[in-house]
Amino acid sequence: MAELPIMPLKTDALLADTTHMSAEEFGVYCRLLFVMWRHGGRLKDDDSELAIIGGVTPRRWQAIKEKVMRPMTAIGGLVSQGRLTDTWLQVQELRKKRALAADIRWKSKPGAKRMHVQSNSNANQNQRIEPSLSEDRPSEPLEMQKGSGSGLTVSPELAALLGRKR
Repeated sequence: MAELPIMPLKTDALLADTTHMSAEEFGVYCRLLFVMWRHGGRLKDDDSELAIIGGVTPRRWQAIKEKVMRPMTAIGGLVSQGRLTDTWLQVQELRKKRALAADIRWKSKPGAKRMHVQSNSNANQNQRIEPSLSEDRPSEPLEMQKGSGSGLTVSPELAALLGRKR
């Protein structure tokens, strides 16, 4: 899973920024924005790389580059887009606040087992998020008995908790 799999999109601003573009140019621009989102709000200012990301040949990129790059900023070897960068920073701040709030909430519950989220990823690969208990982790999860053989497994603690909810 990507670090930020959902990109908030302000459609009025997107349309206002791209009214001068053809459908092809708009598609290339959107692809650049989407990849930029996954890379921290910026990309390397390299024409061959931008053409590949945009899904066009280097020759076609040279023909459409001026229009596609008009709403973007290229400084110091990096390309960014102001609104996207602002939104990316806001989402990062919101994630930090929510993580802190969850941490405070879990610490304040007496006797509650604390859950951690561990991320196993490289910078440019998809991430896999696995929950784990910070305290004693059961050695063997139990197969869920209900359902049609979904292959889901639950820890004994979760099975006991689910049993109490019924």
